[in-house]
Formats: sequence, structure tokens, C-alpha cells
Amino acid sequence: MKFTKTPSSIEQQLQLLIQRGMDVGDHDTAKKWLETVGYYRLSAYWLPFEKPPANGNARSKVFESGATLSAVTDLYVFDRRLRVLVLEAIERVEVHVNSAGPTIWHMLTVPMPIWITACSLAF
Repeated sequence: MKFTKTPSSIEQQLQLLIQRGMDVGDHDTAKKWLETVGYYRLSAYWLPFEKPPANGNARSKVFESGATLSAVTDLYVFDRRLRVLVLEAIERVEVHVNSAGPTIWHMLTVPMPIWITACSLAF
């Protein structure tokens, strides 16, 4: 497959956002976001700010009135922080399960002493 689309410069990407109706705010800050995070990655976060598509198209590629790059980057930062928290929680569960695994296995496979069974029946 041969690609015919040429890459856009950061300035062209910025102008495209403006042309489609996004308020990008400070141009230097907007360019930094496009350089560091990238147009394609940010595009997933500005989907909620696009107008609904017409005529069966997948996307309108036109922004609702009031759409700002600042709101898009806030959503990106929130998602990044949430991802870090979720991965940290998953790691804690994994460590706990791995460390408790042998103990649980021992409790399930070793017969209970009679006095534990008798005490649990008495209450």
C-alpha cells in the first residue's frame, strides 16, 4: 500500500484546527501540545467537541461552538492521571494475590484442626 498523503507541519495542523472552529488559545502553547502529544493522539480527545456527522459520515470534523484546545488538553491530562491510578491499583491487587496465593492454597489443602471446626460450630 502506497501512502499518498503528505505529513502536515505543526503550523498546518494548528490552522486546520482553527479552520474547523476550535479556539486554540495561545498559539505557542497549542504548538507545544501538538509537538509533544501529537495531533493524532489528541484527536481522540476532541471527538466529543465535534458536531454530529451528517449523511452517514463517521465524523463531521467541525467543532461545536465554544470548543477549546484547553478543554481537550484538560481531558487528556485527566485521562492520563486516571490511567496511572488504575494501573497502580491493578498492580497492588496483583501483588496481594501473588503474595496471598500460597497462604490461600495452604488453607484449602491442609485439613483444619478439629478445635477450629468445633469453635466455629459453637458460635
